[in-house]
Amino acid sequence: MAVVSLKTFLKKGFLEKTVRNSPQVAAVVDKVFRKRVYGLKGAALADFDRHPVTKELNQGADGSNISGTLGGVGNLFSFIGFYSADRPTDQVREALKNYLNIMGVQTKVRGRKGVTSYRYALSFPALSSFDAAAQMPWEDGNSWVKGVETGISGFSNYMYLTRGDGKMQERSRSGRGLQSNKSINAGFFKPTKYITEILNEYRRRLAR
Repeated sequence: MAVVSLKTFLKKGFLEKTVRNSPQVAAVVDKVFRKRVYGLKGAALADFDRHPVTKELNQGADGSNISGTLGGVGNLFSFIGFYSADRPTDQVREALKNYLNIMGVQTKVRGRKGVTSYRYALSFPALSSFDAAAQMPWEDGNSWVKGVETGISGFSNYMYLTRGDGKMQERSRSGRGLQSNKSINAGFFKPTKYITEILNEYRRRLAR
């Protein structure tokens, strides 16, 4: 620790400048900020886990349409056409986890009296950032995450099979859903906010 004279210590602005430029203060700020971002990341992942779309897909082909996207007919898992053993939300959750991070190191913003603030760069994904992790099982290049938010075609021809549908179930990837040659459902697929809702809430929490 540097030794200073009493005259220097009592000089106007000396103590403030010393505190502002202190490596110890910078280290405390860094620790607090990183802890906060880590906590908000955990909150975003918890939001993902309890979102109706995630919960519905995690129920598999026998789940109910708790997201309301299909008007209560069947479920997203069989409608999108996943194979019965698929866990489509796992990769999306991992992508979300990998995106919400601090990039680089703390940057000091200096003014006339020394350090005035600290700056951090955060990675923040767009909806398209999840395309690779959320490929449609039957449609190359399209994302089911984006489809949930903007709409997925084929609902009018979607047939939800029961356990007694025998050979028809063998033709289904999930064992529950098929696309009929004829229109059998009224209404339309109802898009719902999913990843964008979670990211917007993360942004709001970060700004508090």
